[in-house]
Amino acid sequence: SSAFDNRMNESVDLYQDNDYTVQISSTYSLLKDAQKVSIWIDLNNNGLFETGTESILLAAAMGNGFSTNFSLSIPANAGLGLHRMRAQLVRAQPSDPCNANHTDGYAETHDYSVNVLQGYCIPAAGDGCSMGAAINDFILMGERGTGINDTSTGCVGASAYDNRRKETVLLYTGIQYVVQISSLSSGGVSVAIWIDFDDNRIFAVNEAVLNTVTLNGTGRNHFQITIPSNAQPGGHRMRVKLQYSIYNPRVG
Repeated sequence: SSAFDNRMNESVDLYQDNDYTVQISSTYSLLKDAQKVSIWIDLNNNGLFETGTESILLAAAMGNGFSTNFSLSIPANAGLGLHRMRAQLVRAQPSDPCNANHTDGYAETHDYSVNVLQGYCIPAAGDGCSMGAAINDFILMGERGTGINDTSTGCVGASAYDNRRKETVLLYTGIQYVVQISSLSSGGVSVAIWIDFDDNRIFAVNEAVLNTVTLNGTGRNHFQITIPSNAQPGGHRMRVKLQYSIYNPRVG
């Protein structure tokens, strides 16, 4: 047997800059050898699976004979459209997308299709570091001991964008919370906060939980936000944007 199965007719839609869970199981039940699973996506469609830039899961160990869950992250700059994804399981050998040793009967490779969809917009680059237009502190304490406690983060540089989506907080619908925000600027800056409650990758005007407010000095300013009582439960992305007041923070 070739131990290779081309299943490109099976496709899945995935968003840029998003996390997913993949479940993999094996029929190999002997416990003496460790099995490793790797997944690549040919994001630039050049016919190669490039380790480092296109390996979204590399040589991850799985329980022999059992189903195992793994976390995958799709890069924010992944090319839109259809790509080939390769999943490979090997036993006690290096993971290689094109040179797995299938001859010993302990390796198998499957190919699938992935359709990468547009993720969240990334704000236009603008460096306000020299004038202090940067979020220095952002604190939002939630339920069950959760919270975002970003302090003294300073300016992120020329991109003026910092993707900190790994930091999460649990909030209840219909409840009001206090958010603390500070800037490196002594005045003249405003801030706004949106939460994408419908997960459509757009921060709509009606999803603003803090409309444009002006910060006072470089100390921590306290504001109240309310999670709508009809907000959809589950994980959502929140965006905080600070800008000079003459412009008013907008999503883009």
